[in-house]
Amino acid sequence: MGTGTKFNLPHRQTRWFEPSSIGGMSPLGKIISYFFLLFWSLVVLFPIYWLCITAFKSMDDVNFGPVYIPWVDFTPSLHAWRNIIVDDMADVASAYFNSIVIAFFSTIFCVMVGSLAAYALVRIQYRPKFGSIMLFALTLAAACVAIGRWGVDWSNVRGGGCFSGGCNRLVFQW
Repeated sequence: MGTGTKFNLPHRQTRWFEPSSIGGMSPLGKIISYFFLLFWSLVVLFPIYWLCITAFKSMDDVNFGPVYIPWVDFTPSLHAWRNIIVDDMADVASAYFNSIVIAFFSTIFCVMVGSLAAYALVRIQYRPKFGSIMLFALTLAAACVAIGRWGVDWSNVRGGGCFSGGCNRLVFQW
């Protein structure tokens, strides 16, 4: 027997921190990234699962503590679906019709305003000067300091604003 048979292959050592090819990930990097991907998938998919199983719970199961697994923690039922489809169909249909009308007209309005804004952004050449950028940054920093340090109550502006005498209420609380 020669020295180059298939039974005498050298033992390949796994390098956890080095990628196997250029542009690839190391084995440890793959393990870590797949762990976080799996974790985030569970975080994102759990509310969808909760929504689906809650659609088949009774009112007692919904109101008295969390139950997770169908046929183990609770018995699924179609009473809520029967109530929506059979008993309250007129109310549900009018609510869906109202939602469709509002969604249609708000979409048309948003497309019109967005197209006008896009046209303006394309056509206008805006080149702000360094001084105006610094003035904006200084004003923003001063507002953050005023809120954090002195506790300026900016909710008064929302309640009336400067047009209805709200500016005289913006005083420092010493």
